[in-house]
Amino acid sequence: MKLTIDTVAVESISTTVEELIEQYKSQYQKVYESATNMSTYWDGDAKKTYVEKVEAFKTDFQNMVEVLVNYTIKLKAIAKRYNEAETNAKSIADKMSGIK
Repeated sequence: MKLTIDTVAVESISTTVEELIEQYKSQYQKVYESATNMSTYWDGDAKKTYVEKVEAFKTDFQNMVEVLVNYTIKLKAIAKRYNEAETNAKSIADKMSGIK
C-alpha cells in the first residue's frame, strides 16, 4: 500500500477554510448588527421574535466557528507531521545508503 499526502494541498485547504471562516463571521456580524439596530424602524412582537432567534443562533454560530478552526489546526498538524516523517525517512534512507 502506498500512502501519499499532498501537503501543499492540505495546507491550502486549511487556508481556504480560514478565509471562509472570516467571511462567515463577517456576514453573521452584519446580520446580528441589523437585527440589533431594527429598533429604530421596527417594533412589535415579530421584531422581538426575530431578534431572539438571531440571538439564539449566536451560540450555534460560535460553536460552528470553533469546530472549523479546530479543523484547520488539525489539517496543518497533519501536513506538518507528514513533512517531518518524510524528512526523517529520507534521512534514514540516506544514512543506510551511505549518503549524507
